[in-house]
Amino acid sequence: MELPHCPRCGENLVQQSPRQGMIEALGGFFCISPFRCQLCTHRFLAFQWWWSRFVNYYGRREYVRIPVGFQLSFSGREVSGEGTVVNLSRKGCTMQTDTPIPHGEILRLRIYERDGRSLFEIDVAVVRFMVEQSVGIEFVRIQEKEMERLERVLVNLCTGRHI
Repeated sequence: MELPHCPRCGENLVQQSPRQGMIEALGGFFCISPFRCQLCTHRFLAFQWWWSRFVNYYGRREYVRIPVGFQLSFSGREVSGEGTVVNLSRKGCTMQTDTPIPHGEILRLRIYERDGRSLFEIDVAVVRFMVEQSVGIEFVRIQEKEMERLERVLVNLCTGRHI
């Protein structure tokens, strides 16, 4: 069985989401589950008899983090530096860096290939955690053109195509 396709963008890069509210909870008895498109963010309900009863998705991220090894440069009010993106999603990433970054710091990010080719830029990102050299980052604002570039990168990563 394959995952449903997103009714908005047509891709099948979706992940089952936690149920919200009584109607979605009752839908579980009829094998109807909520899904979130990893590209266009559309949330929708779909029939999945084989999936919904056996897997508990509570506590999981809405967007899958895909392992990557991209380079990254960042700048904020108090810090600037470079690092390596170790995983990436539509809404954020985790990076490794030797530069200490305070929780809540607002950053501008540039993510690029190891050869220096720019992939996309994030106008506003917020540091959500830092543990040793791992930094969790939420993407807050990204220009439409850059979002299209990010989505293209994610599609290529998910389908195994060259970026």
